[in-house]
Amino acid sequence: MPRKPKAEKQREDIERVALELYHNRLLLSQPGNEHSDWAKAEKIVRNPIRTMLFVSHRPLIKLKQPTQQAFKFLAWDTPRWFLFSLPQMEWMKLLAVPLVIAAAGSIITGHIQREANQNAVLKAYFDKLEDLTFTRKLLTETPDEGAIVLARGRTVAALRELDHVRKTQLIAFLAASDISRIKEESAEPVISFKGQNLSDLDLHGINLSNVDFQSSNLDRANLQGATLVSTNLQGAFLARANLQGATLDSANLQGATLVSTNLQGVFLARANLQGATLDSANFQRATLDSANLQWATLDSADLQEASLYNANLQWAFLASANLQEATLASANLQWAFLASANLEGANLDRANLEGANLVRANLEGANLVRANLEGAKFLTQEQLTTAKLCQTTLPEGIALNPNRDCQELGIDP
Repeated sequence: MPRKPKAEKQREDIERVALELYHNRLLLSQPGNEHSDWAKAEKIVRNPIRTMLFVSHRPLIKLKQPTQQAFKFLAWDTPRWFLFSLPQMEWMKLLAVPLVIAAAGSIITGHIQREANQNAVLKAYFDKLEDLTFTRKLLTETPDEGAIVLARGRTVAALRELDHVRKTQLIAFLAASDISRIKEESAEPVISFKGQNLSDLDLHGINLSNVDFQSSNLDRANLQGATLVSTNLQGAFLARANLQGATLDSANLQGATLVSTNLQGVFLARANLQGATLDSANFQRATLDSANLQWATLDSADLQEASLYNANLQWAFLASANLQEATLASANLQWAFLASANLEGANLDRANLEGANLVRANLEGANLVRANLEGAKFLTQEQLTTAKLCQTTLPEGIALNPNRDCQELGIDP
C-alpha cells in the first residue's frame, strides 16, 4: 500500500485530535466550538510537547473510561504513536539504528578490553613466577628468601586483580605444583592463600591437598568433589560453601566457620574441627570417623546417617541437631549439649555420654549397648522406653534394668 502524502496524514491526525477535543469539551461542559477545537488540534499535532501534555491529561478528562484502558493507552499506544506515527518524528527511526549499533559496539569493545587485561595480568604473573623459579631457585630445598617474598607479593596482587575465572586458573595451577604444597607439618609453603578473598570461586573437583587456606574467605565457594587431604583450613570462612562429596581426610578446620554449608557425603575422617562453627551445616551421610569436633558448634546441623565412629565431640554443642541413624559408636560425647537432638535409631555402642545434657533428646530406638550415661543430665525413663540397653551405665535416678535388651540382642549381660 502506498504511503499517504505528508499533508494528508497530518490532516487526519488533526481531525482525530479535534474530534477527541470536541468530546472532552462536551463531557466537561467547557465553552468552545468546532473552530476552536480545530485550532487547538493543529497546535497539538504540530508541537510534540503539546502532544505529550495532551496525552498525559487524557485519563483526567475521561474519568468514565476504565483504568486499564487508560493505562494501556498511556504506557504503550501513545508512545508508539508519538514516536513512529507522527511524520515529524521519522528521523528518530533513522537515529535509533546507529545508536543501538554504537551501544552494542561499545559493550563488545569493553568486554574484549577487559578480557585482554585479565589475560595480561595472568600472563605477567606466570612469567614472573617462571623467572623466580629458574633464576632465583624458588623450588629448591633452600630457596632465596627474597624470591619467596616476591612470589608471595605477586600472588596477592594477582588475586586482587583477577576475576573469578582467572583466580580459579591460578589456584589450580599452583595447587598442581609443589610451590603451594605444605611439605612439613610445621613449615609454611612458598605460596599460600592465607587470608585471601576466594568467595564464590568454582573449585570443584580440584586437588587442593596440603594447600594453605588459613583464615581465607571461601564463602559460597564450590568445592564439590574437591580433594582437601591435610589442607589447612584453620579459621577459614566456609559459610554456604558447597563441600558435597569432598575429601577432607586429616584436614585442619580448627575454628573454621561452616554455617549452612553443604557437607553432604563429605569425607572428613581424622579432620580437625575443634571449635568450628557448623550451625545448620548439612552433614548427611558424611564420614567424620575419628574427627576432632571438641567444642564445635553444631546447632541444628543435619548429621543424618553420618558416620562419627570414634569422633571426639567432647563439650560439642549439638542442640536440635539431627543425628537420626547416625553412627556414634565409641564416640566421645562427654559433657556434650544434646538438648532436643534427634538420636532416633542412632548407634551409640560404647559411646561416652558422661555428663551430657540430654534434655528432650529423642532416643527412640537408639543403640545404647555398653554406652556410658553416668551423670547424664535431664535424662528421663520415658526417653529410654524404646532405646536398646545392654551393659549400659545409667545415671542415678533411672530405675531401669541396664541389661534389659541383652537377650533380644543376643549379648551376654
